[in-house]
Amino acid sequence: MNYFLKESAFNLANRPTPGNFYRIQKGDTLLKIAGKAYQVKSGTKERLAFARKINRDPLNLKYIRKDKKTKLFTEGLISFYPHFSCDPEILIKAKYKPAKGNCYAIIWIPPKRYNYHSILGQGKPIPISQLDQELQEEEIEFQSNKRQRQRPYHSVNTQNHPYRWICSLVTRFPDPDDNTRLIDFDSGTGLLISQEHVLTAAHILFHQIEGSKGTPAWVKAQSVKIIPGRNGLISSPFGIANASESNIRFHPNYVVNGVIFEQYDYGLLKIETGNNKYKKTINTLGYWGDKSEYKIKATQSEFLNHKILQTSGYPLFRIHHQRRTQGEVKNELIPKFIGSGDFPDLIIHLAPSLPGQSGSPMWLEKKIQGNTIYYLVAINQSGNYQKTEQIQEPRFITLSQFISGLGIVITEDVLRKINEWKRSI
Repeated sequence: MNYFLKESAFNLANRPTPGNFYRIQKGDTLLKIAGKAYQVKSGTKERLAFARKINRDPLNLKYIRKDKKTKLFTEGLISFYPHFSCDPEILIKAKYKPAKGNCYAIIWIPPKRYNYHSILGQGKPIPISQLDQELQEEEIEFQSNKRQRQRPYHSVNTQNHPYRWICSLVTRFPDPDDNTRLIDFDSGTGLLISQEHVLTAAHILFHQIEGSKGTPAWVKAQSVKIIPGRNGLISSPFGIANASESNIRFHPNYVVNGVIFEQYDYGLLKIETGNNKYKKTINTLGYWGDKSEYKIKATQSEFLNHKILQTSGYPLFRIHHQRRTQGEVKNELIPKFIGSGDFPDLIIHLAPSLPGQSGSPMWLEKKIQGNTIYYLVAINQSGNYQKTEQIQEPRFITLSQFISGLGIVITEDVLRKINEWKRSI
């Protein structure tokens, strides 16, 4: 997850201030800066969490000294030596290696957000005491389409396959700051690959959440609502299913010591229960793979290069109406800053990828003897991390904005892992 700074105005504060850049001063430490910026006491886990938030922010990665790794900061530490340019603009706009000089680094102090997921966006706090009211609310049906804005070249009929198998996901995380509250994120996509299993992105199931007091913590989803073929804010044509924490799986290497490895950003849900409508439709709903023309194919990134892939999901701007897009795979756009070595499990694609489309299926269509075969070949990692919602925050171009989108290729290893999960839950 890497950011480029646009050529726009930036804020340079004279003290550590969330949503601003700050020039490190003599005597500063990362923990001291975190304490001043976020008003947290020394010796607390909250101060350490905010210090890690600063240290791991993509805008500060260019200052990381890997030789300063510790048990608390396994990625290394921001350099606190006066070895950088004294020109703020040159230093802030540096993409990879900051210019050398005799001054301290200028670091970005991330804004303090509340009930927030850096990819799924703003969440909705839910008091645990209100959970008993939800079953009745789930039965509400959207009655009118008059106010929908339709774009024919993007719209799909979610009664048809494969769109009926593509699910809108509502993920519920525990609040890191309050054990009497949960946080709902109504943003994400998954795909039914059996009558009871949904394939999606790992970051929908496990991620760093900023709680009701702004404290960041890595947490696993407590539960996920699964809405196949959703067609509007409160429309559930096939009902609503649920998966609890015990039936959620994601790759163990997705996050290691707080560092995300995007080639492992995939996971699986097992449906446990559903409302009355879901129970009535489960035997006729189907899934990707129950028809001969819909196949799951293990492949390689190299094979997909320059091919056109289709994807369909739930971008937030469509208010939970499914949208289909397509784009060419352009693996030559994988820049060196994403890491080192080859990435057989990643593709770069030019299909528009917006918040909400994380976890959506990517498929290749091929004509064979006059029939169209649909090969599921990748999982859309999507992106647009940490959207700029606060005025004082500078505007970023994220990795996925720069190259449109990332996809996790369904290789033999990935397919083997998915099948292993299917057998275990």
